[in-house]
Parts: sequence; C-alpha cells; structure tokens
Amino acid sequence: MNNELLERLHREGLKLASFEKRIIAYLVDFFVISVILSFIFVDNLANTNYENAADLTRKMIITVFLVNFLYHFIFAFLYGASVGKFLCKIAIVDDRLLDKPNLLQSAIRAIMRNVSENCFMLGYFWAFGNDSRKTWQDYVAKTVVIEVA
Repeated sequence: MNNELLERLHREGLKLASFEKRIIAYLVDFFVISVILSFIFVDNLANTNYENAADLTRKMIITVFLVNFLYHFIFAFLYGASVGKFLCKIAIVDDRLLDKPNLLQSAIRAIMRNVSENCFMLGYFWAFGNDSRKTWQDYVAKTVVIEVA
C-alpha cells in the first residue's frame, strides 16, 4: 500500500510533507488552540478556589477535547489544512483520491488526533517508522499530508 501511494503521489507531482513542516504546523496549531482556550477559561481561572477546582478541571478536560476536535475537524473538512498547515504550506488529502478529506474522514482524523496526543504522542512517532510518514490519524482516516507549494 505504501509503495502504491508513493507511486501515485509521484505520478501526480506531489510530495509528502517533511517532518519539520509537520512539527512546526503542530506547534502553531497548539498555540492557536491555547489562545482560544485561554479566552474561554480566563474568568474561571481567576475565580478558582479549592472547592470548585475539581469541577473546573472536569470542565476543562471536556472543553479542551471539544475545542481540539472542532478546530481540527472544521479546518480539515473545509480547507484540508489547519492554520499551522496553511502557514507551512502543507495539506491533508485523502490517500486514494488525493483530494481534501470528506466529512467522515475529517471527523475520524480529528478524534484520532486527540487519542494520539493523549497516548503520549505515540501516534505521531508512528510516522517515523513508515515511508508514507503516516500518523495514527492518517492510517485510520485514510489520509496523507502533502506539500502544496
């Protein structure tokens, strides 16, 4: 499958995104999501005390998951790239059609991205062990990340 995908990418004149660009894109997205979350929780954090800390922690865990999911789902579905990927000139594409991911692929990829992050980033390190540089979310959603410029 990897050889077939790599041959198809080569025929279409497409190149896999480098690890460096993917790492930079991840860091940019992490920063953007952190800013969004800080706006959501700025008042709650200022007024936290010992009694409501556990409740706030539960709300934060759920909110972080949802914001992370929605951010990556919406950008992948609408544009095939998040803010970080736009800046790094890389994009997510369906590994069969070489077009932006559909609604289901975008949702699956966003969920698996959260799973990968919560498993000590193991899903990301998976990309170092295969020629197509696929992470867990790429395998499950049947996508690949390519250079666009």
